[in-house]
Amino acid sequence: MPYSKKAWTLDPKNALYAADYSSRLRVEAKVDEAMEAAEAALESHPDDARLHFEVAASYQVKGWKDAALEHYQKACEKKYQPACDNLKLLKL
Repeated sequence: MPYSKKAWTLDPKNALYAADYSSRLRVEAKVDEAMEAAEAALESHPDDARLHFEVAASYQVKGWKDAALEHYQKACEKKYQPACDNLKLLKL
């Protein structure tokens, strides 16, 4: 994770860096930090599918199903397949 953190620190509004860093934080069970990174970048890139996915995944871990569904839906509408897959599973 040191490289993804460094990249994000140098350019926190970069969508790719933020999504990668958020994903790594979530895997390490640092969900609040993951949400912060993804949400901050999403403000600058509201149409970025992967950022919506990362926000949704963090919300899902927190148990915020409705908020997760909203962001998975936005990412799925942009043809981000992992979001579409999670959306289907969360709706079960």
